[in-house]
Amino acid sequence: MNSPSIDDVANVNSDSLAAGVDQVEGKSRGSELRPRYLHRRPKYYPVTEDELDQVTDFNKLSTFFFSCSGLFLGLSIDLAKDQAITADMPKVAEAVIPYVNIGSAIMAVICFAIGFYVNFKKQERVKKVISDSVED
Repeated sequence: MNSPSIDDVANVNSDSLAAGVDQVEGKSRGSELRPRYLHRRPKYYPVTEDELDQVTDFNKLSTFFFSCSGLFLGLSIDLAKDQAITADMPKVAEAVIPYVNIGSAIMAVICFAIGFYVNFKKQERVKKVISDSVED
């Protein structure tokens, strides 16, 4: 079998590749792009500055509480890991870590619940704006 030399491979250019594609069954077998022109009809709702501020505050609060939930959950997991793999832990740490671990797990659940509640209240506010909007 006769393999091509490196010079033959290096001399391949786009014209010779295009000629090879055109020679396969007389037409191109490559991909074909067909643009589709679409449109949409977005709905606009009248939102007051006060309502917009409320929705923004709900977003900030839910983000804060979900972040705190992740922090406390990570702390709880880290403390459990440290307690499991550390052999010579001081007595004070051995006594305190279980309480801190349980406390941080409880705080994680509470923060998650508050974040979920705030997010729910935000959705209620947005639904109220949508339901109060009327078409002319």
